[in-house]
Amino acid sequence: ENLITYIGNKSYYKDGVEILVKSFIMIANLYPDWNLMIIGDSGNNNMIEQLAINARLEERIILMGNVHRDKVPELLCRSKILALARPNNLQAEGGFPTKLGEYLLSEKPAIFTRVGENDKYVIENKHVFFVEPENMIEYANKMRYILQNYSSSVVIAKQGRQYVEDNYSYIIVGKELYNFLKSLKI
Repeated sequence: ENLITYIGNKSYYKDGVEILVKSFIMIANLYPDWNLMIIGDSGNNNMIEQLAINARLEERIILMGNVHRDKVPELLCRSKILALARPNNLQAEGGFPTKLGEYLLSEKPAIFTRVGENDKYVIENKHVFFVEPENMIEYANKMRYILQNYSSSVVIAKQGRQYVEDNYSYIIVGKELYNFLKSLKI
């Protein structure tokens, strides 16, 4: 389906849901066949609904609410673009969001903000698409770029999945951990 999707929970401010919604609103009229789907209870659904109503996009900004974790892979696969607009805040500084791995494994083009350690593990325009945090215009432009270049964006998404499989599977990491522990000679 022509869906740009965010999956999270109670993350309206932490994950930049407002930034994502406002960025989508900026390009929505250019791509009338595309919708934005927010999965999870943001804790501020009424604010999202009001943004959608004000932009006359209440039918195209879909609030799914909480879903069972078993349904998440299906929803990721139904979507064509996955998005996380996390702002540059204290929580983002010291972390690697699990969403990065999940999104990359889906083989869908993924947009992330350049916060925390995201760009230390994956390469922009080779595995994933990055934008500067809290920049709605840049975020909207990146969505537009992916929509206009979807075929080549899917190639990048496939490279992202392969990169995760080659470097972060439990088998690879388990071997590295085993070799490290063995080298300690305790």
